[in-house]
Amino acid sequence: MPWTWNCLSATDKPTVATSRLWLVARYEYLKAVRRRTFLLMTLGLPVLIVGVMAIAIATTERAGAEGDVGYVDLAGIVSTPSPVAGLLPYPSDDGARSALEAGGIEGYYVIPEDYLVGGKVELFFLSRSPSDRMQQAFADFLSQQLVAGLSPEEQERVLGGPGQVVSQQLGKEAQSEPASVVRFLLPVAVGFLFVFAVMSSAGYLLQAVTDEKENRTIEVMATSLTARQLMVGKSLGLIGIALTQVLVWAVMAVAALVIAGNYFEPLRNLSVPWAFLGVTALFFIPAFVLEGGIMVAIGAAVADLRQGQQISGFLQFLFLLPVFFFALVLTNPDSVLLVLLTLFPPTSFFTIALRWGATAIPWWQVALAWALLVASAVAVLQVAPRVFRRGMLRYGQHMRLSGLLEAARSRG
Repeated sequence: MPWTWNCLSATDKPTVATSRLWLVARYEYLKAVRRRTFLLMTLGLPVLIVGVMAIAIATTERAGAEGDVGYVDLAGIVSTPSPVAGLLPYPSDDGARSALEAGGIEGYYVIPEDYLVGGKVELFFLSRSPSDRMQQAFADFLSQQLVAGLSPEEQERVLGGPGQVVSQQLGKEAQSEPASVVRFLLPVAVGFLFVFAVMSSAGYLLQAVTDEKENRTIEVMATSLTARQLMVGKSLGLIGIALTQVLVWAVMAVAALVIAGNYFEPLRNLSVPWAFLGVTALFFIPAFVLEGGIMVAIGAAVADLRQGQQISGFLQFLFLLPVFFFALVLTNPDSVLLVLLTLFPPTSFFTIALRWGATAIPWWQVALAWALLVASAVAVLQVAPRVFRRGMLRYGQHMRLSGLLEAARSRG
């Protein structure tokens, strides 16, 4: 998509300047989403994860041989026939073995005479063991026979275990066991999702700035737009790219949870942590503005894309820093180090996501972290255009640290 500009002074009407700003954002967004790397990262990665999950589920479901299964009760435990089709009784080991060798059944169980003492059951098969479905059916059938003499309420309590476990953490509302699982796993997944979206979309912005600087397109744009309009427009494009990725990944994640919930009991009837989702919405835009401003400043200061990637790689390491303290999150989520990472703008949201399911984060920490993040984003909005303006015409040259500091202190 070629750039087409008309001369626009800095004193033009705000509506015209705003339209040019949105033109920059639209251009950056469309240029990024049309790249193969973006499509591969946005669509390919979730599809790959869902595909691996589907293969794992299919493999689990198809593991073992489908067919009838026999059982021989030498302990005299079974009093009624099994209601499950395909679970067949045999009077002796020899009869069950003959049926197995003739192909009538895929395997058979032998309940020995001393089962109530030793608690051991033997399973016999030829090449493949019976399917997981039939093995679970026999286990359920045997458990029901063991409690046949109890009342229905006692049977339900024995077979169902302790019932619904409600965990209570001081300072938070009581959570059932499935809710506590999602309360820990979902924030961690959202945190990783956020970091990957930031890193990938920020890479697009860095490449856009350095490419335009190398091919001298930046000089043409400088005659029509102010540095602030360029920086804000590119940052808005970055936010749009990230929102697209997050939306696609969120849809894929919900679909994966719905499908997996049919096979894994802990994933059923999960409650949504709306408070954490609200915190995510508050941190999303300022975090991306902070990252976008940093990438614009780096792109304007370096001589080429390779040098920019080396510097940005180190800075983006800060966003991943909390993952190296994941063990500390599990053992001591309220430690001084994690509180400092919560308040440090580049690591604030990811640290909050990791700590959210492990402890009751004081709201003053969340509020202060958000205030510091917003202040940092506003500061970047002030400093990045100055660095951009100073370095956009430095063709083939990189800006030294003293030049960066001088540009950050400059005005106008």
